[in-house]
Amino acid sequence: MLDAADVRPLLEQCQRHDRAAFAELFTRYHQRVFRGAYVIAHHQEAADDITQLVFVELFSALRRFDLNRPFLPWLYRIVHNVSVDYLKRNRRAGETSPVMDGHLDALMGPDPDPSPADHAEQAELRRAIWQAMGRLPANQRSVLMLCYYADLHEQEMATTLHVRPGTVKSRLHRARQALRAELTRGEHALTAEYTRYMADGAPYRESAQGGGE
Repeated sequence: MLDAADVRPLLEQCQRHDRAAFAELFTRYHQRVFRGAYVIAHHQEAADDITQLVFVELFSALRRFDLNRPFLPWLYRIVHNVSVDYLKRNRRAGETSPVMDGHLDALMGPDPDPSPADHAEQAELRRAIWQAMGRLPANQRSVLMLCYYADLHEQEMATTLHVRPGTVKSRLHRARQALRAELTRGEHALTAEYTRYMADGAPYRESAQGGGE
């Protein structure tokens, strides 16, 4: 995962209002920002709007950014805050919309070389997860986004959300429980093994530091 040390020269140029450098920053991080917004908003048009708003905010906020801090947690904090504010102002944006297979592939990450049968199974799993997440409240989609899509560890998530690491654990636990409940109901019920995997959070990486509520 890139942090401020890796992109520092580019960020320094952006802080000097170098528009070419900002264009490069946009190219480098646009997909990450859109993906995070898409997971929270669950609507393509809303994610497009949020992505534009994030980079507008980023352009002015970069001059205040401390280059000694990690960049990605700070960026995802902006994605999170802008997404939440946008959804508060536009309630319909939080409604689910049809999702193209290309977006599902980008969001869920298929295996590199699956067999035809495995590929079909993965597509169904991704579709079921996406639809289940659409029935969760935005705040739970947000914490799942930071864990599974932004791939932040516990301390980075805490920094992004302005909460203690223990609060991250409890929020993520509740979000996983809610997701498992959605995955095990109705026509998109999945196997117990897979729902336990999602609920237990195998991809989740704890930081060295712990914390309580």
